Amino acid sequence: MTSNRVSYSVAVAAAATTLISLTFVALRRPKTKDTHNDESLRPYPPTPPNRHWLWGHALCLRPDPNAPKQSHDLLFLEWNKKLKSKVVMFQIPMLGRFIVVSDATVARYVLMGNFRKSPTYKTLLPLIGRKSMVATEGETWASQRRLYNPGFNPAFLRGCVKTILEKCNRFVTRCDDDIENGLATNMLSRAVDLTSDVLAQLAFGEDWGVCNERNDGLETLQTIRELTVAVGENMSNPLLRYFGFKQRWKTWRLSRALERSMQRLVRRRLESMGDSLRDRPDERDILSLTLSSVLKSNHLTNPQNVSFSSDDLENMTSQLKTFYFAGHDTTATTIAWAFWLLVQHPLVLQRARQEVVTHIGKEWEIQAREGNELSETTYDALHKCEYLDAIARETLRLYPPAASTRFVTDSQASAGGYRLGNAIVHINFYAIQRDPGVWEDADSFIPERFLGEEGKRMIASSSFLPFSKGMRDCIGKYFALLETKIALAVLISRYDANIVDDVEIYASRLTSIPMGGCKVELRHRM
Repeated sequence: MTSNRVSYSVAVAAAATTLISLTFVALRRPKTKDTHNDESLRPYPPTPPNRHWLWGHALCLRPDPNAPKQSHDLLFLEWNKKLKSKVVMFQIPMLGRFIVVSDATVARYVLMGNFRKSPTYKTLLPLIGRKSMVATEGETWASQRRLYNPGFNPAFLRGCVKTILEKCNRFVTRCDDDIENGLATNMLSRAVDLTSDVLAQLAFGEDWGVCNERNDGLETLQTIRELTVAVGENMSNPLLRYFGFKQRWKTWRLSRALERSMQRLVRRRLESMGDSLRDRPDERDILSLTLSSVLKSNHLTNPQNVSFSSDDLENMTSQLKTFYFAGHDTTATTIAWAFWLLVQHPLVLQRARQEVVTHIGKEWEIQAREGNELSETTYDALHKCEYLDAIARETLRLYPPAASTRFVTDSQASAGGYRLGNAIVHINFYAIQRDPGVWEDADSFIPERFLGEEGKRMIASSSFLPFSKGMRDCIGKYFALLETKIALAVLISRYDANIVDDVEIYASRLTSIPMGGCKVELRHRM
């Protein structure tokens, strides 16, 4: 799911808060217990040397404010090198102790342990809802996970192929328009449109890419995008969230509008259902799973006359918002990075094209190139495209779109020789997945590393974490891989391309993205 990045603006917020309460902070500055005098406790990880007496390490988070705003995971990796430690720590007054883990063994301990999600995830709640499975804990989370697991089994994935291909028709039409107008294609933007279309259809049973009489889908989509921007601004500048009345009002207004839109979505689905749940036996989309569960738990069989409690309704809308946000943003990023990388590696691209022809068929490729109705490929044929799968995984290794942050409250917790307790622990997927001690030629794009038995071993290891590990790994990981493979098959069958810029910045929004959008100049294959 989504990582919560620590930004330079956190430093600004901490500084402002500290200046307001100078005397209090001077008396209550965060203190690290002297573990060297207590052999029963291990020391905390090393910290950057230039800690400010008032602001702590806050100013270290962005040493050059004029530099491009890249992901902090890159900065943390530099700290690892300078401090010669894969586990480092920094402290910010009033916010607490942050530990950054770039070691696979320590990451496994944290991810497999029963540690709570970080309180920093609260920033996302206006977008995903208070009862989102991203934020819930214990049995509440476990029951949510059990409910939605069937929605991502092979039977569901098999049925997704046709819908994804149908949405790819609109995707390539937009790309064709760029060619016709002589424009470079922002692959990230185009991929976001694609994955948004797919999720709206498969999660909600609606087409948000076209107008309907009431324009409900387009209105909801616009609200989500505006709220995403607002939440991103809150994350990058907490001063706006806490002290900016206009920003707080904007976030609250958009959050309420999104909640109302999701409630209308639930009502539309109820109106479209028959008099009995038995009338829709094959419905496996997220909304259907949610409605069926709530109706059955309340011993109801007639959807037409149901009246949900506010608690049930909030739970449903939170999951709908969560699956939409988490499901489309990260997959779009992977598609954009993957195609950008393929264009720069012609031998890999050639092998991928041949695999598509071999397993899906030449006829499908010709139809895709000519812009005709895309043939419905089978799930089994796509499953045989192991090289496409390796391309997707290698892209995720190099550019993980999200990370994981936990709150380790156990004061005795330790791993890798360091104490981790009483701290927010951020797992740096980017650094772990580029560890030269694990990955040969770690910064190079080599999909072959994920083929064969060795590839399976690496996928299962704690050095490959784009979907996290443990009980709280990404519920939609196989769906994301399937959608990425289909999108790449369509793109490489239809287009040749040149990249606009061979340098892309690994940047942070709510998730990690290519700052420049992985722009390419497309042309139809001859």
